[in-house]
This record gives sequence, structure tokens and C-alpha cells, in this order.
Amino acid sequence: MLVAVSLSLIFVTLGGVSAEPLIGDTEINVEASQLDFERIAAEQEVPSAILLSLAWEASRFNNEVVSDWGSVGMFGFRLEGQGGLELVEAARLVGLSTAELLANPIKQVEAVAIWLAGHAENASITMDTPLSEWGPALIPFSASPSPVVQDRFSQFILESLYFGFESGSYVVEQSIDSWPSGDISAPPMPTGDYVGNAAYAQASSTNYTASSRGGSDIDVIVVHTVQGSYSGAISWFQNSSADVSAHYVVRSVDGEVTQCLLEKDIGWHAGNWSYNERSVGIEHEGYVEDPGQWYTEAMYRSSAILVADIISRTNVSLDRDHIVGHVEIPGATHTDPGTGWDWDRYMRYIDEYVNGTPGEEAVIRGVVSDSDIYNGPIIQGATVTINGGSTSSVTDSHGEFRFDDLGVGEWTVSASASGYQDGECTVEILAGSGEWWCSIALYPDGIDTSVVDTESQGPNVPDSELDASPDGWGHLPLSDFQGGCGCGVTHGMSVVWWCLLAPLAVVARRRR
Repeated sequence: MLVAVSLSLIFVTLGGVSAEPLIGDTEINVEASQLDFERIAAEQEVPSAILLSLAWEASRFNNEVVSDWGSVGMFGFRLEGQGGLELVEAARLVGLSTAELLANPIKQVEAVAIWLAGHAENASITMDTPLSEWGPALIPFSASPSPVVQDRFSQFILESLYFGFESGSYVVEQSIDSWPSGDISAPPMPTGDYVGNAAYAQASSTNYTASSRGGSDIDVIVVHTVQGSYSGAISWFQNSSADVSAHYVVRSVDGEVTQCLLEKDIGWHAGNWSYNERSVGIEHEGYVEDPGQWYTEAMYRSSAILVADIISRTNVSLDRDHIVGHVEIPGATHTDPGTGWDWDRYMRYIDEYVNGTPGEEAVIRGVVSDSDIYNGPIIQGATVTINGGSTSSVTDSHGEFRFDDLGVGEWTVSASASGYQDGECTVEILAGSGEWWCSIALYPDGIDTSVVDTESQGPNVPDSELDASPDGWGHLPLSDFQGGCGCGVTHGMSVVWWCLLAPLAVVARRRR
């Protein structure tokens, strides 16, 4: 957690004079439905899916959160001088006071739509422009001067439209078939200490202490919750007035990691100089008050891998005396990562990656279908075995099977049913916990299966479908992919994490 901010105490300053409180006693008495997003998008001639994605990225549609840098509202409107869409400007666009705007989420959607339309016009983007090419209109929302951060932000918004997402009553289906992820700029040198970085985004020199620490000087890792969005934290560290920084930021939905400070330098994150001097700080996207929304399996896994890597290069010991929460720092005034952070789970994952001793709590689930694992009729009562018949299961009324208490390794699942040819799928479990999907299509007796590719991209995927994949990666989109992972040829770190962690329920909507 960076700097605690009370919503009721935030004021906006105009010309050096304290103006109206942003919220005050104004009550929020309206809600913005998905239909409101779609109506306003049509009026302003911007894509509703982009408006929805911007609100999802900033707050998961929560109008009441306040970030540690003071951004407020469903879209995380910034305070004056912070860049991006600032609150005063958003209120001006719809002719309201700041208090009235924050009390009216529908007007917030309208303000963002107007701002987006203006930047789209500046970039010569129209409603006839494919969604995948709206990146230039999204860059200003990043509030960052860094081309790398700007690219990462716009690519994430487009990526969310590629995979689709659900959050409460809001649903965005896959809206684009591809996006120019291969055009992301290479991170500037230095690329950082951690090979798993998706990007390196250097914090402002006013927000940390330059140093020359070695691994022997670091013996603590401090776990934080951003109290805000991933992109917001990264851009805030780059703001020269922030007076705060951490070494890493981890994204909620897919565990992407951005390094913002070299480990040799001293971050200003712990609120205790002695701990700052000897620690590495890791920020995790989200809010302490809503752990179920933000603390995902992907985040835990990715952060644990990062911690294991730091341990390999420093004097940090694998125990709770040296891997601590911000709340546990002597003199701490913060509560992050909060009671919703699952320390047992987190430490178990770190132990897996440090010592190679994963547990045996993984689950393989899947569906047996007729001819097509994506759209084919389910087959109830099919017999399913694992690793040559050591354990068996029978598909239920939904065509589903499940095998529990599995460990790391390659597992082959076989299925048979009366009137069908036998089929199988193979999945490699990378960690001894989580859910891993491995669905099977069975073809009726007498059907020629020579067109089926059972080796490269998952079980029972016709070659014709693979060849027609619109994204050029030679695999089906992950939002449609129903078998084991099979995505090793993807490009871009965030997509790699989608691949590695897709079996762990990274995607919000249900897969087979």
C-alpha cells in the first residue's frame, strides 16, 4: 500500500485555492448498467467494449474505491497535475461539479466516452476502424510519459477484448480476433533483475534512493497491495511528486510483472527506513477491501515465482520472518495486504518454486463431447481413466469428469463410450495445486479421424481450424481453447502468462 487516502477528505485545488470536496455528503443514487455503457458509446461513436474494459481495468466497476494516489470513481479519475483523464476535466466535459460527477456513474461513463472520442479523432480513428487498431486513442488513459508503459496499457485493454471478461453483471465477449501485440516496444535498458519481467518502467529519481546494494544486503521482501490499478501504480511511481516507489508491481488478472526499480536501489515503500534499506518491495494490484476480486490464482503464482527468484539472488530466507506484509513492518500505519491475503497458500507456492517440492492437490477437469469439444453435444456416462487406467471416473449429466489429488507431471486422460472411438488428451501439470483442463472429443464409430491433430495444440482440434486461426499464432484463441495448455508459441509476456495459467482459472468465464 502506498499512501492512505480518505475519500471524504480529498479536495481538488484550483489556482492554489482549496475548492469543493470531491464527494462530501453527496450520495450515489444511480448505477451504470451495461446498457448505459452501450447507449452512451453509440451516442459518442466509440466502442462500448473499450469503455467497459477501461472501467474494469481501473476499478472492476467499483465507483467507491480511492487509490493511494487519489484517483477516484469507476474510471480512476486523476487529481490535477497527475495526467490521464483528471477529475476536474472529466466534470467539465459533462457540465457537473466534481461531487456531482462522482455521485453519478452514468455521467462518468459519458465523460470518458467524450474524452475517448476526442483522442480517437486526433488519431484519425473512427467507428469503422477495427477495434484492434484503437491503441493510439487509449495511450492518454495510461497517465504515463513512458512509451513502454503507454504501450503496455493500450495492449492490455485490447488484450482484454481478445479474451473477454466478466465482472458482476458486466460481460464482454471476445470482441477482436487479434491485436498487434508483436509491435510492443522492447523495454529500455536496463531490463531489470528478474527475467520474468514483462517490462521495465523506471520510477522517477525523486521517488527512491540510488544505491549499490548487493544480494547480501537484502534479507526482507515486503508484500504490498497497491490500493489501485496496476497501470496506475506504475505511472504513479514515475510521477516526480509521488515520493514513493516499489521494485515490482504484479497484475491481478494474469500475474504480469513490471519492474520499476532495480533491486540495488532503495525503494520508498515500507514506511520504515531500516526496512527500506534491507528489502525489496512487491506491489500487488487491487484493494485490501475486496480480496476476492483482486487476489487471483495467477497473481499468487506469479508473485511466488518472483519471490523465489529474488530468494535465489539475495539473503532472504523462506519464512514469514523475512517475507512479510506491509502491515507487519514496525510502526506500520497500513493494513495491506490485509486479512484476505492467503499467506499459507502464498508461502506454499514459494516453497514449491524454491525447493521443488510441490504438493499433490492439483485437479484435472474436463468435458467429453461428441466430435467437437467446443460446441459438440456432451456425452454423459463416458468412462474416463487417467494414466493407463490407474483411476477412473464417469462423466456426469454435464459431461464433466474430475480427478483430484494430482501432482506435478504429465498426465494422460483417456475416454471411451458406447458407439464412439476412444479418445485421449494429455496435460502437463506445472504446479501441485490448482485446476487444469483437459477435454476430449469422441468421434462416432466409422468416422475418419485423420483430419484431427492430437499432438500439437491440444486434443481433437481439426487442422483446418488451426490453419484458420486469425491471430497468426497457429492456435485457437485461449478464450476458446478447451484442452490442455498447448500454447507455447504465443508472443508477449502477458500472453505467455495467460497460457501458463489458463488452466488455473485466469479467465473469468467458464471453459470446457
